[in-house]
Amino acid sequence: MGIVEQRHFAQAAFFYSMSEPAVERTRHLTGSKAPAFTLHNCPSLDERRKLNAPQDRPAIQLPSLYWFGQTIGPHSCAETMLQAMGQMRRPLRLVLRGNSIPEYVVALRRTASALGLADRLKIESRAHPEEMVRLAAEHAFSLGSQPSQTLFHQLAIGNKVFTGLMAGTALLLTDTTAHRALAPEIAGAALLYREDDPPGLAAMLDEVIAVPERVRTMQKAAWDYAAARFNWEAESPRLVEVVAWALGASC
Repeated sequence: MGIVEQRHFAQAAFFYSMSEPAVERTRHLTGSKAPAFTLHNCPSLDERRKLNAPQDRPAIQLPSLYWFGQTIGPHSCAETMLQAMGQMRRPLRLVLRGNSIPEYVVALRRTASALGLADRLKIESRAHPEEMVRLAAEHAFSLGSQPSQTLFHQLAIGNKVFTGLMAGTALLLTDTTAHRALAPEIAGAALLYREDDPPGLAAMLDEVIAVPERVRTMQKAAWDYAAARFNWEAESPRLVEVVAWALGASC
């Protein structure tokens, strides 16, 4: 807990965080009795208004796994994915979008070449935030990776997860505390994998990709969860309501 939090948290009217485990951890550290809630970093439904639902999209010949971020570096966990792809029986393409950290991407390309996957790794430049849902929808899977066992990464849920849901992609998520807590809420749309187990990841992906209808079912589930719950139209009123309550309570 930082100095600012120690000084001011006791006076907070409410607080929110990125996941249920993060809210509980914050409450434990601060001893706060203030109202608290989870606010997910979800896109707006408007961002997919021109997209077809997954069941109305053309069949994918070569499934691809998509990750995006500000920078392409070790936090993408792309090395683990390449190691798994090198052990898979079925082909898969890995697409990374962001500003490249040169030494990391050079090493990644070297690994891909050594595994015979040079043509299965694609590096894309950054795009406008409002394009993220549309671009994710071009792929079969979205990758939500947290790169370590540190507390922050265990409690974090990135916008990649909710962008993937909104785009109607199947989700592949690292097996963290926060992702495990979220999994029941998006049952049927996501797979959890251990970052330190490329063989297990390879076997799981082979099993899923072998049945295209299973991938399509996961994508439709993601699409429906975004429509029903994980969208900014559903998230934002909760923030407005609690701010209005706090302002009213302080008058």
